Amino acid sequence: MVLLAHVALVDTLVAKTRAWEEDRGIQFAYDGVPLLAMLDEYAMLRQEREEEKRRMRVSSYLVTITLFQLTHAVKLECELIWV
Repeated sequence: MVLLAHVALVDTLVAKTRAWEEDRGIQFAYDGVPLLAMLDEYAMLRQEREEEKRRMRVSSYLVTITLFQLTHAVKLECELIWV
């Protein structure tokens, strides 16, 4: 939920900045850098971080499944040896 509110906040800031720029016919800059460029870069970096988190969750899930399968295989092998 926090992520959605955060995305909505950035989207609102982008929309208001564009409207401000259109009304005045000039570019809104912060420390000499266009605000829209900063927001675009921020959104891109945030998306990359979210994708990396998703990849890590998938990777962790796959490792867990693999360990479970290996443990199960070892148990079966031990049962066959002891029978």
